[in-house]
Amino acid sequence: EQRILEFIQQQGLPAEGVLVSIGERMVVFTNISSVLNKLEPERRGSSVYISKFIAAVTSGLFDAALNYLWDETIYELRKRVAQYDLAYFYDVAVGNNTDKRKKLNSADDLQKIDDSELIKGALDIGLISELGYKHLDFIRYMRNWASAAHPNQNQITGIQLVSMLETCIVEVIRLPLSNIIVEIKQLLGNI
Repeated sequence: EQRILEFIQQQGLPAEGVLVSIGERMVVFTNISSVLNKLEPERRGSSVYISKFIAAVTSGLFDAALNYLWDETIYELRKRVAQYDLAYFYDVAVGNNTDKRKKLNSADDLQKIDDSELIKGALDIGLISELGYKHLDFIRYMRNWASAAHPNQNQITGIQLVSMLETCIVEVIRLPLSNIIVEIKQLLGNI
């Protein structure tokens, strides 16, 4: 770490506050195993962004780690939404925006809706709980204002980062791939 910081300084770049302290990184590593144990081994084996999350934590780049965690969460949420009646989901997610709705037809079009629309739509179709939605919306906010996604000088602690990882795993990543909830909700809505 010291060599990296010295190299950065030799290039005339600021090195102060670039990396999170080793103590904060240790907080993550002390707690991460118990959080990752909530994720089934087969799902863990395909979670590339969680691997990148851990690499970013190791490097002391919590802002980048939060980005990777959010990428994994959105990727997994899109997979689950794609299992459902997409026409119904798009109707719920974009509401009265008919111009936007006309352009949404297939699972590939999930990329065209904002993260906020995706998680709100997931709530509205019953895929995630109200509490899960609130937590995810907070993590989305933090991703926008305290991560490498946008310029900022905000800090994230190790406990906050582990807590966000746990929320994303519990509320989205370990959700089963099933469409029963939406079919029942749509049926009841039609009645």
